Amino acid sequence: TPDKRDPADNPHKHFGLEHLGIRTDDAESLLKRAVAEGATIMQNVGPPGVKLVYLMTPENIMIEITEVKG
Repeated sequence: TPDKRDPADNPHKHFGLEHLGIRTDDAESLLKRAVAEGATIMQNVGPPGVKLVYLMTPENIMIEITEVKG
């Protein structure tokens, strides 16, 4: 049956896995591979010494990539 929690025209509506966090020692390589596979960089933030990037996959799954330097 239709999900009544959100309006049908909500572009952020999805079911299943919503957000996956990955911590890595090589964020740049991981980001290049993700973009090559069709992911889109949504936000690139982080305090000094931390690389924190949010991606959106073609399947509308948000992935958080974190690299702590130092």
